[in-house]
Amino acid sequence: VRIINGGVLAPRNWDGTRYGSLALRVQGTVFVDECSTISATGRGFRGGVTGVLTAAGQGEGQNQMGQFSYLSNDSGGGGGSKTGDCYRASGAGGGHATVGANGFQGCDLTTITRGGLAYGSARLDAMTFGGGGGGGSGRVDDRHGGNGGGGIKIRAASIAIDGTLEARGA
Repeated sequence: VRIINGGVLAPRNWDGTRYGSLALRVQGTVFVDECSTISATGRGFRGGVTGVLTAAGQGEGQNQMGQFSYLSNDSGGGGGSKTGDCYRASGAGGGHATVGANGFQGCDLTTITRGGLAYGSARLDAMTFGGGGGGGSGRVDDRHGGNGGGGIKIRAASIAIDGTLEARGA
């Protein structure tokens, strides 16, 4: 398998039941030149929905899509929600090998939206997705949470990657 001249090999986005991962089993060599990429960035668990003047959704975690809550959803980050008369809230980051970053909500920025929990195996003996980030909540400038990273597994006689191999959250 040769990925050259700016080529990108990536799986489809996780849709709640399938996709999100790329598995290659090659008898020969997998080669990625310096201009090319194998990527599962943003192909994992889905980010939480936005909330306009309301609470936003948690990011998807390994057990389910999130609810409207500032708490984490297993590996999915908590969603931002309005506090009092203030409509400024950021969702929290999804987790995987480490806990996701906390977000903040409210005008005083003291209430915390909880980052996704750490999970997965440091030995990399199982393919798991990164948790989705929680959605943001605001009057106008609100955002969906970012999708978690997908999975990549390569078995080959040899692997030569001069370019990029990545599976980060988006």
